[in-house]
Amino acid sequence: MPLLSASLRTDIVVFRDPPSNPSLRAELLAMPAEDQRVREGPVTNDAGALDAMRAVDQKNQARLHAILERVGWPKAADVGGDGVAATWLMVQHDISAIKRWLPAMRTAVDAGELPPADWAL
Repeated sequence: MPLLSASLRTDIVVFRDPPSNPSLRAELLAMPAEDQRVREGPVTNDAGALDAMRAVDQKNQARLHAILERVGWPKAADVGGDGVAATWLMVQHDISAIKRWLPAMRTAVDAGELPPADWAL
């Protein structure tokens, strides 16, 4: 069991219909899953483990930035509440992403797509 773990919040918005963009949802959900996979096990100063974490972080951030630039902050109707939560979780890994997407996150809060506590973080 990982010492550090993250769980995706699903209390955002619930729709009866399936998300309209299941492939994007799957891609967004895969990022935190991979993020946590490389962080499983005891925390060490092992250079190989740290390099693996950095490589996954860089890959995920590059892909996340490309997605957000293309589609903007995702909506639950498109990617599900868990897809929105995955996006939020991955944005938290990069201060430049937080700064860049904070206004979009605020809009999502106002629309009921993101919990206010997530925007405040």
